[in-house]
Amino acid sequence: MASLKKTKVIDPPCRLGFSTTESVRRRIETYRVLTEDAHGVPYTTGELIALMVTAWMDQDADAVKAAKVLTADQQARIDQAMGAKAEA
Repeated sequence: MASLKKTKVIDPPCRLGFSTTESVRRRIETYRVLTEDAHGVPYTTGELIALMVTAWMDQDADAVKAAKVLTADQQARIDQAMGAKAEA
């Protein structure tokens, strides 16, 4: 099992709505229960998904490197997706 560590992070929560399949939901809930039992710590589904996605993305060395040198257009598109007004 991956080494996911529950930590207290000062990062405001946001709602991200998306659809998935029943089988993916079942796998996520199964993983949540197994992780709780392995670590002896309760996790919400949202906390677990955030930990899983972060760990997965941190392992993509090319993406980590590219994220450090985003173009102005890339940053504007990210800001737009996050609901912020892109600077002109």
